[in-house]
Amino acid sequence: MVACRVPLNLWWGAWVASTVLYQVASRRWARADEAGEIVDAASLMVAADVLDIVAAVLAILFVRALTRMQVERAVQPRVPAPAVPGAHR
Repeated sequence: MVACRVPLNLWWGAWVASTVLYQVASRRWARADEAGEIVDAASLMVAADVLDIVAAVLAILFVRALTRMQVERAVQPRVPAPAVPGAHR
C-alpha cells in the first residue's frame, strides 16, 4: 500500500501547486499593463498547465496501481475466520 501512496501524494502536491500557481498567474494577468508583465503572467499560466498535465499523469498512475492491488487481492483465496468459542453456528 505504501507504493500506492507515492503517486497519490505526488498527484496531490502537483494539483495543489498548479492551483496556487494558476491563482497567482490569474491575478498577475488581471493587473498586467505592459508587454513584459503580460508575458510573465502567460508564462506562469503555462507553468500551471504543465503542472496540471503532470498531475493528470500521476492520477493515472495512482488509479492503475490501486486497480492492480485490488485485482491481486481479489484473486487471493479467502481464508475463513477462525471459530469463536461459545459462538452460535
